Amino acid sequence: MRIIAHTHERRTHRFAVGACAVAIAASCGGSVENADTSQSVGGVGGLATGGSSGQAGASGQAGTSGQAGAGGAPEDAGSAPDCFAEPRSRLCAEGGGFYFDRASGTCRSYDFNQCSESRNGFSSLAACLEICPGARPDLSACDTTLDCVAADAGCCDACEPVGPDALLAINVKRARAGDFRDPCPGTVCLPCPPVDELDRTQQYFVPWCQNGTCRVSDVRDGYYSACDSHADCVLRDGAACCEGCDGQGLAAVNMRHQPASICDGNLGCPECAPIIPPEFGARCQNGVCRVIRAVDAGTR
Repeated sequence: MRIIAHTHERRTHRFAVGACAVAIAASCGGSVENADTSQSVGGVGGLATGGSSGQAGASGQAGTSGQAGAGGAPEDAGSAPDCFAEPRSRLCAEGGGFYFDRASGTCRSYDFNQCSESRNGFSSLAACLEICPGARPDLSACDTTLDCVAADAGCCDACEPVGPDALLAINVKRARAGDFRDPCPGTVCLPCPPVDELDRTQQYFVPWCQNGTCRVSDVRDGYYSACDSHADCVLRDGAACCEGCDGQGLAAVNMRHQPASICDGNLGCPECAPIIPPEFGARCQNGVCRVIRAVDAGTR
């Protein structure tokens, strides 16, 4: 399984699921639990430009009751949390929080404009997982970007150039557990053909946490890649918070525009110096930072 994550580990990893080299989404007859792929990949316009990500939003929210009002705490907030109480929510201005879904055994987030009004309400995914026995995070639930990974949506690695439909945003614990889909028995994954560095695209699809839900955004579509001059553009080993270490998947971005949510919850980056091949550079072309094949190292 190839994923892009925001941790101190290498930017790309593999997980083996059943007989598949990679396996994340509904393919080979498999199914994804509670997956909402329509919200998995989007433009970077949704990325926050400052502060931390919110704590609301995701599929499977509890039914709404009550009237709109302020405050995200349940009306019996003085009582101890009860994972098995009936989850109820109400409209509120700030939104936020998670609840435990007994049917699936997962901690899920409320919609962005919903607040809990029962004892089955938690201010964070971490609190829900800690208190509720045997709880797992919902497929795309998150507190911070550190909880999210972007992974191949099929049984086998998507070959470059990768498009948005080839990736899913999921919770890193669910990715590591491999308990979110059916296996793909008998699938034979063929190696991808060689590709020129300038044709690679996966590095631009970055996972992040928005309103309690993991998402993937193409940073080429927004502010992170916007530029006015060549001086605005920086060549990096990947567009995620931490650079890679192998000199592949180069990305041209404007670091002054890097969204704060991309590094939300980051614990540190790899102890390696990114290897940027000298034949490549970053240039501003038509208002967008792009990777180019430079004449010499001096043009970088």
